[in-house]
Amino acid sequence: MFQLTYKSKASEFMSTDDVAAILKTARDRNKEKGITGCLVFHNNCFVQIIEGKKKQVKSLYQEIVKDKRHGDIQLIWEGEIEERSFSDWSMGYFDPAEAGVHHSDAKEFEQNLLLLSELSDSHSATLRMFWLGVKKLLIGEGC
Repeated sequence: MFQLTYKSKASEFMSTDDVAAILKTARDRNKEKGITGCLVFHNNCFVQIIEGKKKQVKSLYQEIVKDKRHGDIQLIWEGEIEERSFSDWSMGYFDPAEAGVHHSDAKEFEQNLLLLSELSDSHSATLRMFWLGVKKLLIGEGC
């Protein structure tokens, strides 16, 4: 198995509908190709970890690099792993607005995600770098 983590800045015109379209495509394609992972979208930035067979993960990453909805794409880490970290998720994602989380509750959501990043059993370098990227995104260090 192989994991890859990257971060990117969403294009200026990214809407929640665009994110929903990315997720629909990703979930359908990833399930078919045996790819799992997690996507965090916050303050117009993405941090994503993808995992699966090396060839499929690298191919997907190249598609993302070419996708005009992403800019300033930076590969954070990649490497071999013994087991998946997101085995049940074709692409995990949570949008507080979509779930009816009010603006006042958004800070609590961010704090909970930060706590999760601290408590996560990061058994691979790629997973540690994913959670570090999420943490930086949430504390305002940008994309």
